[in-house]
Amino acid sequence: MRGSARFPRSIAPRGMEVAVFIKDGKTTDETAQVLSLSEKNMETHRSNIRKKLGLRGNRKNLRSQLLCLSGGAEHL
Repeated sequence: MRGSARFPRSIAPRGMEVAVFIKDGKTTDETAQVLSLSEKNMETHRSNIRKKLGLRGNRKNLRSQLLCLSGGAEHL
């Protein structure tokens, strides 16, 4: 992603919470425990975030993309 990329506003508040944990390097299990979510629910959030960032397939690292975002990243 280019440096001018912004975090999509269409991500729900819970998805934003999940994104913070991903950005901070937390595992799916750790995040699920802290947010009281099932692993399946976590995978759904991760998938939705990936779609909204335009990441297709699993070859691109979601955490790296979140770290590269500029602009809206301050509230991540």
